[in-house]
Amino acid sequence: MSEQRVTVRLESDTLALLQSLVDDGTFPTLADAVVTAVDDLIEAHLTPERADQVLSDPSGVPYIDIDAITVGGAGITAEEIRDSVSAYVEQHRGLRFG
Repeated sequence: MSEQRVTVRLESDTLALLQSLVDDGTFPTLADAVVTAVDDLIEAHLTPERADQVLSDPSGVPYIDIDAITVGGAGITAEEIRDSVSAYVEQHRGLRFG
Protein backbone atom coordinates (compact mmCIF):
# COMPACT_ATOMS: atom_id res chain seq x y z
CA MET A 1 0.00 0.00 0.00
CA SER A 2 1.49 3.33 -1.01
CA GLU A 3 1.39 6.37 1.22
CA GLN A 4 0.03 9.72 0.09
CA ARG A 5 0.61 13.09 1.70
CA VAL A 6 -2.44 15.01 2.92
CA THR A 7 -2.45 18.51 4.35
CA VAL A 8 -5.11 19.45 6.87
CA ARG A 9 -5.88 22.66 8.69
CA LEU A 10 -6.65 22.25 12.38
CA GLU A 11 -7.85 24.72 14.96
CA SER A 12 -5.03 25.76 17.27
CA ASP A 13 -6.86 24.17 20.22
CA THR A 14 -7.11 20.86 18.37
CA LEU A 15 -3.43 20.97 17.52
CA ALA A 16 -2.56 21.75 21.16
CA LEU A 17 -4.61 18.75 22.32
CA LEU A 18 -2.91 16.50 19.79
CA GLN A 19 0.49 17.80 20.86
CA SER A 20 -0.37 17.01 24.48
CA LEU A 21 -0.94 13.38 23.44
CA VAL A 22 2.53 13.36 21.93
CA ASP A 23 4.05 15.11 24.94
CA ASP A 24 2.57 12.59 27.38
CA GLY A 25 3.85 9.67 25.30
CA THR A 26 0.51 8.42 23.96
CA PHE A 27 1.84 8.86 20.41
CA PRO A 28 5.42 9.25 19.20
CA THR A 29 4.55 12.02 16.70
CA LEU A 30 1.69 14.28 15.63
CA ALA A 31 1.51 12.34 12.37
CA ASP A 32 1.00 9.08 14.29
CA ALA A 33 -1.81 10.67 16.32
CA VAL A 34 -3.57 11.92 13.18
CA VAL A 35 -3.13 8.62 11.31
CA THR A 36 -4.54 6.71 14.28
CA ALA A 37 -7.53 9.07 14.48
CA VAL A 38 -8.23 8.68 10.76
CA ASP A 39 -7.89 4.89 10.94
CA ASP A 40 -10.27 4.78 13.92
CA LEU A 41 -12.75 7.05 12.14
CA ILE A 42 -12.76 4.82 9.05
CA GLU A 43 -13.17 1.71 11.20
CA ALA A 44 -16.08 3.31 13.05
CA HIS A 45 -17.94 4.34 9.90
CA LEU A 46 -17.15 1.67 7.31
CA THR A 47 -17.88 -2.01 7.61
CA PRO A 48 -15.00 -4.29 6.61
CA GLU A 49 -17.07 -5.34 3.60
CA ARG A 50 -17.55 -1.73 2.46
CA ALA A 51 -13.86 -0.98 2.98
CA ASP A 52 -12.94 -4.01 0.86
CA GLN A 53 -15.41 -2.88 -1.80
CA VAL A 54 -13.97 0.64 -1.88
CA LEU A 55 -10.39 -0.60 -2.04
CA SER A 56 -11.09 -3.19 -4.71
CA ASP A 57 -13.14 -0.87 -6.92
CA PRO A 58 -12.26 2.78 -6.33
CA SER A 59 -14.42 3.76 -9.32
CA GLY A 60 -17.44 2.93 -7.15
CA VAL A 61 -16.60 5.68 -4.68
CA PRO A 62 -18.41 8.89 -5.48
CA TYR A 63 -16.04 11.76 -6.19
CA ILE A 64 -17.19 15.29 -5.55
CA ASP A 65 -15.20 18.13 -7.00
CA ILE A 66 -15.65 20.88 -4.40
CA ASP A 67 -14.76 23.58 -6.91
CA ALA A 68 -17.45 22.34 -9.28
CA ILE A 69 -20.16 22.77 -6.66
CA THR A 70 -18.87 26.03 -5.20
CA VAL A 71 -17.85 28.00 -8.28
CA GLY A 72 -20.31 29.87 -10.45
CA GLY A 73 -23.21 30.16 -8.04
CA ALA A 74 -24.06 26.47 -7.99
CA GLY A 75 -25.97 26.89 -4.75
CA ILE A 76 -23.36 26.07 -2.13
CA THR A 77 -20.21 27.91 -1.16
CA ALA A 78 -16.90 26.72 0.22
CA GLU A 79 -17.72 28.71 3.36
CA GLU A 80 -20.99 26.78 3.80
CA ILE A 81 -19.10 23.51 3.47
CA ARG A 82 -16.54 24.63 6.06
CA ASP A 83 -19.34 25.76 8.40
CA SER A 84 -21.13 22.42 8.03
CA VAL A 85 -17.99 20.45 8.75
CA SER A 86 -17.19 22.69 11.73
CA ALA A 87 -20.70 22.20 13.12
CA TYR A 88 -20.42 18.43 12.70
CA VAL A 89 -17.05 18.36 14.46
CA GLU A 90 -18.37 20.57 17.27
CA GLN A 91 -21.35 18.22 17.79
CA HIS A 92 -19.02 15.23 17.97
CA ARG A 93 -16.21 16.87 19.94
CA GLY A 94 -16.98 14.80 23.04
CA LEU A 95 -16.59 11.50 21.18
CA ARG A 96 -13.38 9.61 21.71
CA PHE A 97 -11.88 7.91 18.68
CA GLY A 98 -9.62 5.04 19.53
